[in-house]
Amino acid sequence: MSFPQGVSFLLQFWNRCKRRQFKALPTDTFCFFHDFALTENYAIFFINSIVVKNVGSIALGLNKASDGIVFDENRRCEVVVVDINKMEIAKTFKLDPIAVVHFGSSHLKTGKLFVDACKTDNFETNQQLSNLFNPDFDFSIGGTRYCQYEINLAIDVISYRGINEDASPCEFPQWSWHRTAVETRYAYVAAFFDNGAKNYFQWHSKI
Repeated sequence: MSFPQGVSFLLQFWNRCKRRQFKALPTDTFCFFHDFALTENYAIFFINSIVVKNVGSIALGLNKASDGIVFDENRRCEVVVVDINKMEIAKTFKLDPIAVVHFGSSHLKTGKLFVDACKTDNFETNQQLSNLFNPDFDFSIGGTRYCQYEINLAIDVISYRGINEDASPCEFPQWSWHRTAVETRYAYVAAFFDNGAKNYFQWHSKI
């Protein structure tokens, strides 16, 4: 999804049989994200350093989407924690320029949010997506790595922990959904064989 400056949007959650609504997530430009982390009481958004430019020309077919979706090295990633019971922003944090597109399971423990995510500090994948018919197409370039962010709500501190960072790039984390918002031991991701074809993910990895 992409959201322009000044545009509010609506989030709806069914929480304890009551529909919750929230408007006006802060964005100062078109930013790219289509996923968020969820715990029992919080939704966590990473407003990425990937921005969408020249939307009009893309919509008119004058430019490719890959030409307008870029990684802005000067745009810090903003982490927004939303209290879904009050439907208001609880905390915001600033990180160095990164992109987090997909999230794993997340949970709250001893006043801290633990957010599993697939993170990259560039968007080199977009260069590959600009020409899907290139025989040297390598979707693994610029791929994300599995990690965990710890958000201490009491002292307003966010920290990062790499998980299995030496493994191949991965995406689309999955977990046992009946344990959503509960601490989990394992996650499953789509990944690459080191010596396999690089045109798309070939296997599932257990982390």
